[in-house]
Formats: sequence, structure tokens, C-alpha cells
Amino acid sequence: MKPKDYAKLFRLKHYIKNVLIFMPFAVDYSLLGKNNLITALCGFCAFCFISSCAYILNDLCDFENDRNHPVKQNRPIASGKISVGGSIALLSVFAALAAAAGLLSDYVSGTRGVFVIIGFLVLNIIYSSFAKFVPVLEMMFIPAGFIMRLVYGYIILGRRPDILPAVFIFLSAFYFVLHKRSAEKSLCGSATRKVLGHYSLKVLNTLSLITMIASVALFGLLQFYFDLFPTNIVQKIISVAVLCALFVRFEMLSADTKTENTVEIVLSDRLMCIFSIAFAASLIDYPSLVHFISAGGV
Repeated sequence: MKPKDYAKLFRLKHYIKNVLIFMPFAVDYSLLGKNNLITALCGFCAFCFISSCAYILNDLCDFENDRNHPVKQNRPIASGKISVGGSIALLSVFAALAAAAGLLSDYVSGTRGVFVIIGFLVLNIIYSSFAKFVPVLEMMFIPAGFIMRLVYGYIILGRRPDILPAVFIFLSAFYFVLHKRSAEKSLCGSATRKVLGHYSLKVLNTLSLITMIASVALFGLLQFYFDLFPTNIVQKIISVAVLCALFVRFEMLSADTKTENTVEIVLSDRLMCIFSIAFAASLIDYPSLVHFISAGGV
């Protein structure tokens, strides 16, 4: 067994999804503070651990089918590089670490965010057990997981999450799920995943296009009408433009890729990484942030 086998089992690259927990800081700088930063960091670790539990659980449920998949057969459990018993032991360890980090986050903040972590694990148990075999329903579980990350970030910081940003996150995540299913069907048909037999490539691609347009339109509304991120007009224009560039670049990459792993597609392309950093940077109100820090806000 090599370290990279464990990295694949834990899906370390997918930890990037958990940065949603820090989104409240970008929306409200008054949340910045030592205790809140510790709370968010502990919460981030908790979600990293619990998401690894979800991935291990999914691989345990699927390893026999994965052995017949041209790509997934190389996963640690399916390939036999990590035993079933060892995977179960690791799942237990990560669940304990998630509970510890979640309880520590709640102890510092005085909240009950750990229940969101439990809910996330339950959501993935339901998905791995039977929901993944139900057409359409199975595609809703991944965006729901993103929403739970966002909600968790707000809860542990004592804030109520806004509905429209949550809808934007859901639409964006659903776009990537549609692309993932389209790529799976194109590369492998429905032989390795029976639920794909219920989908049409034309419908999947049309829905992904509609979802992409809806995501950009909603983000523009959040920026210019609801002033979600308190930045100047130039930054707002740049943020919308870069978001469009992200979607277009992903469309270009996914058209030529030989994998359905959307995270792998994003992280393996330098331009996508640059666009992602530029998008995050465009959401920061630098004068307000500098003033807040200089006034002793952190």
C-alpha cells in the first residue's frame, strides 16, 4: 500500500469542496475574529473527516461493481490495495475524528453544528444504500451535500444562511453533477451504472446548459441587486466575467477529457486554477477588509 492509495480512498483532492464553510467570512467581515477562525477551522477539519467517511462508505458499497469499471477498478478497495476490513477500520477512525473536531468547534462557538455533520453522514448512508439507484433523485444528493457545507459554516458562526446564495450553490453543484453523468454515459454507457440507462445524453447536456445559464444569472442578481459581496462595481463585473470564464473553460475541458471526475478536471488545469483564484479574489472588498483589520477587528 502506498500513500497515494490512501489519498485516493480519502479523496483528499475533494476537500476543496469544504472551503464553502468559510464563505460567511467573505460576506460579513465582522465575523472575523480569533474564536470564529478557530471555530471555522475545526469545522473545516470535521467536514473533511466526515466527507472521507462518506467516500469510504460509498466505495465499500460499490467495490464489486467498480471492479468491472474501466476507471473505478483502480480504486483502492476495488483493486484490493486496501482491504475491506482495513477500510472499515479507517472509516471508524475518521468518524471519531469528525465527531471530535465537530464537538470542539461547537465548544468554542457554543453552537450545535455537529448535528449537521451527523445529517451529512446520514445523507450519504441513504445515498450509498439505495438512493443512488433512483433516477433523478440520485443527482440531487451531491448538491444537497454542498448546501449542508454552506449551512454548517453559517450555523457554527451563529448566522442564518441566506436562501439565494444557497440556491446558487445548489445550481452550480447540479451543473457539475449533470456533466459528470453525461461523461459517465459517454465513456462507459450504462453497463457499469444502470441508472445511467434512464438518462439521455441530449437531455443531460441541455439541462447542464440551462443550469449554467441560470447559475450565472442568479450570481449576477446576487452581485448587482442584492449586493451579496460588498465590492465595487468594477469587481462585481469582473466576478461575473470570471465566473463565465470558469464555466466556459470547464465546458472546453470536459469535451476532451477521458474522465468523469469533475474535481480532477478542475485541479489538473492551470487556467482553471487561475480563474478560480481570480474569482475568489474578485469577491473581496479590500478597503473594508484593511480598515477592519487595522481597527483591530482580528
